[in-house]
Amino acid sequence: MLFKTIRFLSIIAILVFIVSCDNNIGNSQNVTHSYLAEPTGKYGVGFQDFHWVNKNAGVDPFYNGNNDDFSPDNQENHYHEIVARIYYPTAEHGISAYYKPEIQFYQNAFNAFMKVYGFITPEQIQELGSLKSYSMPSASIINDKKFPVLLFSPGYSATSQHYENLITELVSQGYIVVAISSTFINPVELSNGHIVQFIPYNGTTAAEVLEDIDKRFIPLQEADLSFVFNEIYILHNSNPIFSTMDLSHIGAFGHSLGGKTVADVAHAHPEWFQAAASLDLHPDTDGASVAPFKIPFMHEIAAARNVPSKWTGPSKYIHNFSLGENGYLVTLSPNEKDWDYSQHDDFSNTSTYQFMPVFQIVYDWDKKQGNPQVGNGNGWDRTHAINKYLVKFFDTYLKDQVEDGFVKCNALSINSYETKKPVVNTYIKCGRSTVVVVPFLQ
Repeated sequence: MLFKTIRFLSIIAILVFIVSCDNNIGNSQNVTHSYLAEPTGKYGVGFQDFHWVNKNAGVDPFYNGNNDDFSPDNQENHYHEIVARIYYPTAEHGISAYYKPEIQFYQNAFNAFMKVYGFITPEQIQELGSLKSYSMPSASIINDKKFPVLLFSPGYSATSQHYENLITELVSQGYIVVAISSTFINPVELSNGHIVQFIPYNGTTAAEVLEDIDKRFIPLQEADLSFVFNEIYILHNSNPIFSTMDLSHIGAFGHSLGGKTVADVAHAHPEWFQAAASLDLHPDTDGASVAPFKIPFMHEIAAARNVPSKWTGPSKYIHNFSLGENGYLVTLSPNEKDWDYSQHDDFSNTSTYQFMPVFQIVYDWDKKQGNPQVGNGNGWDRTHAINKYLVKFFDTYLKDQVEDGFVKCNALSINSYETKKPVVNTYIKCGRSTVVVVPFLQ
């Protein structure tokens, strides 16, 4: 289907498509300026973009002769480039225009969809330009205290800003989040305004696609995460954004390809992070990313990941999650049978984008084709559950604010958007030297 082919974000969903609305959307949240979840913490959210050239990676392996895809001072050497948006706590509260590559991506995708299928309008597509961020550029950082640091690695083809539902909540609760975007893997806007698009993967079968990603994309994304980890130490005394980072309390999290990136780096360098998390991480050939960790590690996965259904790809990509001490596996579903409650892309802004009319129409069409982009649970509730686990997990292991649910292995409750009453829309399994078996699409 066209939209999924254009989006590329949901690697797992794409593989199902390769080998292979009656959507219960619920009520739209009463907001006047945004289809994003408003942060609930006491801090406002500021941000500043940093452009880095990763000379350690050498000439960018995706360089195709287009000099415009490199910064002016790098058009002779063509070294690999990184853009990191650092989100930080501020006393200011406000909104700003949304990230241009994110808006442009969806406008292009929906325009292509409209030309082929119709039933969405130019006006609905134009509404995408009204999206606002709950973050503000260059706001004054709170510099009379230090904050734990979280490195964030996005999914393939996604901007880091595609995850602001999660990032801004963490920052509002007292974290600095360094969101890492790798040129040619994620859409990135350079300092001169040029947008560098992601490079499509090679292959037509599930095995070919996954092996191409393992070979070309993952090593570069892991190199960028390592580069940024070292860079925040190098720049620690350079300005208040870096000097306000508590480098004795560093964590990491990522979605999909970014989740595997975080898992691989956490295994390779267990001394770097005090805790880390993956959000429905990308599959791998040997299962290393779901092996036990030496640090506290939390996997959050979609309900659809446990579906015993359509997977016809190579069995070597099917692995169990093995949880070590302080290891957790959280499934975004009220129970083990509600397989439709959440999907791979729900661990992003998609859960709340779905309330915008153009997304509602396209996602309804997707579901009728048998390829749902979002789960049938309430999108606001899904986002709030993901955020609560992230905040409480990192509070437990980076702030010593221990959450009883992680000690007793009890699922956390949220307040339902519709009823305002406590509900539990997740279930949790914990390690403590046990092996938790969860099949991946088998």
